[in-house]
Amino acid sequence: MTDDTRTIEAERRLRAALRAQADEVTTVRPLEQAPTAPTGLQDGSPRRRTPWLAAAAAATVVVAGAGAAVLLVRDHPGSGGGAASCAFEVRWEGRVYSGIGEQARMPEPGRALGTGVVPGCDDGNGESRDVDVTLHALGDRDPAEAVVTADGEVLAPRDGTVPADLRELLDPEPCRLAGPTTVRATALDFARGTPPAPYTLTLAVDAGDGLPMPGYTRVVLRTQVTSATAGGDDEVVVGAAVQGAAPIEVRLACRGDGYAAASLRLAD
Repeated sequence: MTDDTRTIEAERRLRAALRAQADEVTTVRPLEQAPTAPTGLQDGSPRRRTPWLAAAAAATVVVAGAGAAVLLVRDHPGSGGGAASCAFEVRWEGRVYSGIGEQARMPEPGRALGTGVVPGCDDGNGESRDVDVTLHALGDRDPAEAVVTADGEVLAPRDGTVPADLRELLDPEPCRLAGPTTVRATALDFARGTPPAPYTLTLAVDAGDGLPMPGYTRVVLRTQVTSATAGGDDEVVVGAAVQGAAPIEVRLACRGDGYAAASLRLAD
């Protein structure tokens, strides 16, 4: 999947999720129905497992908490993202804001500044209406330079340049764990490959769910899953997690500067 395709798909998901929030829908369903997990497999070969899991990943709508969308906005002129035909933007105080890119860290929102508007747009699924979104201060930064949503998505003026310190939020989160650590996480997608292992799983971990993250509400981790990862090839666990049906409990350890999973299982 190219960067342009990821941008368009992320923004399509965002608009669908925002529409659902506006309608006070508490459960966000996948945009497309993922195939039912196969039962009674005659063998455990990769050819039998991979297509279903890949389809499950493609149909995922990412949510955080009770109906709060994880924006994952990528289309900003200064971020290297591609342009979409129905690009996500927020209008507030005479400015047009867009996402700075695919963030690895979501900073804590400051005081509420006001309500911005996500303009309606026809992204191929029908015309959507305008949606309100509360904007917050990003520390003591001038709102003319950047603001942040309640979920920690940083927005910058579309006609400006993203400051270097904000671009650092896009860099992968380095592993600083002192030892093996168990966290509760939401599986976002497969970053590289699909089960059976080895593959890379993109996980979102919220503050208070086992990973130290002072100053942030959420971090996104690229986590290596290997043949030694307990539960890494369990299609029920991995499939349910990537479809957004259930959070997972992951035992993490550092592998160089990155993260590796010792075990995966559905969270209690």
